[in-house]
Amino acid sequence: MSYPSKLILAVAFSIFSTTLLAQQQQADPQQQQLYMQMMQASQQIQQLQQQAFDQSDELSAQRDDLISMIDDRMIEIDPAAEGLITRRDELIETLEAAEAGDQSQAVQDASAEYQSTMQELEQLQQQALQDNAIQTKQAEVQQSAMQVMEEIDPDVENIIARFNDARMQLMQMQQQ
Repeated sequence: MSYPSKLILAVAFSIFSTTLLAQQQQADPQQQQLYMQMMQASQQIQQLQQQAFDQSDELSAQRDDLISMIDDRMIEIDPAAEGLITRRDELIETLEAAEAGDQSQAVQDASAEYQSTMQELEQLQQQALQDNAIQTKQAEVQQSAMQVMEEIDPDVENIIARFNDARMQLMQMQQQ
């Protein structure tokens, strides 16, 4: 499996985990153990990704270019997306500026509005991700990220493999 494919599977966990979280509450002990293994591997991968972007200005610039391409494409698809994108960026700044652990009503409101805004943008984002130029850029960013992550932790492939193995086992158990 190529690096970009592995990274896509690992990142897709954030979507997959929402469904699993609800199901995990009713899961048997073996499913709960697999879920915990997935969560642990996912956290390690996310930390490595963050370190990679923090350590590499070039990688951060590539990511920012990709985000701009996606935003521009969403606006091409639906010009009304521009207002949502602007609001999303404002909310991100608000949430990033908040103190860690701040649970004030303003932070809760900003978080809820951010989630709502992202839901509104989701369909446009999915359409934008079908664009060949965006897919090419996404693959480049993923390849670069994987290279930097391997420099930080040469075991990253094994971490991703553990995540994917646990995910596949959980999916198989849930189909039974």
